[in-house]
Amino acid sequence: YGIGIHPRDLALAATRFATSKLCSFDDLKSIRTFGFRGEALASASMVGRLSISSKQRNQNDMNGYSTSCAYKQSYRDSHPISSQPLPAAGKPGTVVRVEDLFYNIPSRRRAFIGSKKEKEEYNRILDVAQKYAIHQAGRGVSFVCRKSGGKGAGAMGGSNDLNTLSIPSLKNLSE
Repeated sequence: YGIGIHPRDLALAATRFATSKLCSFDDLKSIRTFGFRGEALASASMVGRLSISSKQRNQNDMNGYSTSCAYKQSYRDSHPISSQPLPAAGKPGTVVRVEDLFYNIPSRRRAFIGSKKEKEEYNRILDVAQKYAIHQAGRGVSFVCRKSGGKGAGAMGGSNDLNTLSIPSLKNLSE
């Protein structure tokens, strides 16, 4: 189970090469939570609208931050949009959300035009996320992939809950 990110650390979460998991070389031996590393969050903030909501499980040393809520920080180009994270609803742990993928790269976005291409790309993303969900079964990590709603006939929508206990074959294995 993740422990959440302290609100003061959210500003650095999408910075290139940043991690709050390591303070010394020996810390490499004790990493126990899933978490994103290095370039992943910075890269996501370069090509999509990234936001991170987090609430610490053990809320010690909150220094002016409320213990009754989570905090949310949004990013653009690996930098926080606001100087301070905003209070938000949330359970203990961290939610990383990337929306409007490639909104700022028109040529890449055009490559997705047409429902067949959109379906193909979504299925590829879903396949990778399912593999992570299965690999992390039992560790308290969950994944949900949602298609954007769009407008008009033929618009894609819906979601796939990849939480391992919602996948019937894995549910049977765990019982």
